[in-house]
Amino acid sequence: MRWVLDAGVVFDFAAGDLLDALFRLPFAFCTPDLLTVELKRPPATLLVQLGLEVETMPGEFLVEIIALRSGYSALSLNDVAAFVLARNLGVGLLTGDRRLRALAEQSGVEVHGTLWLLERMITHELIAPSQAVAALDAMLGAGSRLPAAEVQKFKRRRQ
Repeated sequence: MRWVLDAGVVFDFAAGDLLDALFRLPFAFCTPDLLTVELKRPPATLLVQLGLEVETMPGEFLVEIIALRSGYSALSLNDVAAFVLARNLGVGLLTGDRRLRALAEQSGVEVHGTLWLLERMITHELIAPSQAVAALDAMLGAGSRLPAAEVQKFKRRRQ
């Protein structure tokens, strides 16, 4: 399956030192070219080397982004671009932003986040449960805004 990655998810996995494991999942990951400007740490070039596909946003997507952005001012331009790409490609969206998740869900776009990806890494035996918990702690320490109740449930199941 193919997924559009939002920058927040990339930042989480960089903070958790799990970018390599992320790209070993049996998924294809892509992101809008607009978003690569935001990616400095880790740099977009590293992510492309790991397997991230950068999708050029055609003019009609840009028009759609601008139109949607006016109605969803709480979302960043890059968030809306990730949503538009996922919807137009007919693929899922990976994000931690609750407002972006709500828009995706309302629009029928499959959406998941960091905790779901950590579960997939464990299921595919790319990381141990204890490594997932340690990475999650590192993500939270770096400022990730994961839902506290879900984080606690995840930790209880994996410790």
